[in-house]
Amino acid sequence: MTIAMATVTASKKYSYEEQVGGKSLAEWVDVLHLHNCSQNGWYYRPLRPGAFGYDNLVYTVAAGFESQDRSELGLARAIHQAWAENYRYWRDHQPYLGNKIYFKASKPLGDDRRNLCAQQTFDELPEDEQEKDLVLARCLLSFMSP
Repeated sequence: MTIAMATVTASKKYSYEEQVGGKSLAEWVDVLHLHNCSQNGWYYRPLRPGAFGYDNLVYTVAAGFESQDRSELGLARAIHQAWAENYRYWRDHQPYLGNKIYFKASKPLGDDRRNLCAQQTFDELPEDEQEKDLVLARCLLSFMSP
């Protein structure tokens, strides 16, 4: 019996195997997730393809490499915009309903904090929320050619 696995984001915008910066988006998810866990003192457990958090990091990497502004702040802005797009998609479409390849987020989507963050630009976010995007921007920058 073969178990189907997600190979694209729930929105169908990105293939997990799409190549950017010499790696697949799936490979970048592991790099960024490990870095994010390390920077925040979190226990590392690989993310599951088809999970909300996995798609967030796919969007993050793609946005970073698509961004014309390769400064730390420019990447953080692009990362936040990508997160907001993916968040709204998952919140509004609930792709985990009716299929077995996308998985419900560990914390319910649609809470006031994340809804507000999804409406705001990076520059409007509180500093603690900005820092989340900056951590990922710095990681991507460390791999990008000048």
